[in-house]
Amino acid sequence: MTYCELRDLAEIKKITIQSLADDVKMTRSGFKSSFENQSLPISKVNLLCEKLGISPNEFFGWKSSMVAQQIQTGC
Repeated sequence: MTYCELRDLAEIKKITIQSLADDVKMTRSGFKSSFENQSLPISKVNLLCEKLGISPNEFFGWKSSMVAQQIQTGC
């Protein structure tokens, strides 16, 4: 999942990026940087998946038809 996709999914689910960063105990800028550098620890990925209501499979690129329909990104 790209940062842009994460942002779009969070918006759909009415969750702020700041809230997600807080949940994984990171600053917003550190959270974004680790996303863009693909260096987010797996333990934090699991927390994000729980918060967003998606599976790790969906997070890492396999999208169910429901998630794919929700994310209509222009990024």
